[in-house]
Amino acid sequence: FVAYYLLSNNNATWCSSGTNCPARIVRRELKGGDPFDNNPPRDVDFPINFDLSQPNTINLNALNNAQPEVLINNAQPEVLINYVDQTAGVLIPTAVQCTNALGTGSQLIPSTVQFSGFYSCVNSATKIAQVNIRGNALRRIRDDAPYNANASIYFPSASITVRGISRQN
Repeated sequence: FVAYYLLSNNNATWCSSGTNCPARIVRRELKGGDPFDNNPPRDVDFPINFDLSQPNTINLNALNNAQPEVLINNAQPEVLINYVDQTAGVLIPTAVQCTNALGTGSQLIPSTVQFSGFYSCVNSATKIAQVNIRGNALRRIRDDAPYNANASIYFPSASITVRGISRQN
């Protein structure tokens, strides 16, 4: 079970001042083990009673708690990308954009986006997801570096669309 999420806390590991730190995308993984012989054993926090077709049945407390850097299974979250843009109110995506990109039934994740540095559009019916990321390289040299369209070279963006495959209908 893997979760990717945006972490925007103050941690001196990720910025020299230890305050006003940049956002970063982190990865958490919990292993379910082998259900038949428990070898390797299941991680203690692995959710065991859920239906992937019903995302609201998954208890993400272990992965998305109030303090995401708390150890889970004695492991820190893995930082994948640092300096994700957090400029509020700029280029905010809408649910309509997700519908235009992936069709009827698409959802914007998270449903209320305050900044567009990291968000996804998901269509569960067609098993398609579009992940969007915008960095803020200017933040590396200035603590206060909001998005500026005239300096777009400092704000690289990427979008990828992926399709899930399954043997189940």
